[in-house]
Amino acid sequence: MYQGVVEIQFDAVDYESVSFDATAAVGLTATKVRPAAKHSRRSAFLTFETGGVNVRYRYDGTDPTTSEGHLLVDGSSMLLQGERNISRLRFILAATGAGIVKVTYHA
Repeated sequence: MYQGVVEIQFDAVDYESVSFDATAAVGLTATKVRPAAKHSRRSAFLTFETGGVNVRYRYDGTDPTTSEGHLLVDGSSMLLQGERNISRLRFILAATGAGIVKVTYHA
């Protein structure tokens, strides 16, 4: 795999942008993660746009804080697999600012 290239083996079925900041941890939209339709979410590709502010995230069902959780830098991307992991993902900015996560869901 080349730097900046992500190999995805599932079909893209939905997309969303979620705004967030440092005031409270947020997750993805429940109806996007677990839609009424028959397509379960096998993976989600996420890119974080945060204006230079780091992101903290967890996907174990616990909210991250501005100082606790896995660290991502502005412009990072991740491929999260498994509907349970996707549904439990929570993120927060590590400092004052505004961020957007762009998400493509795969079935």
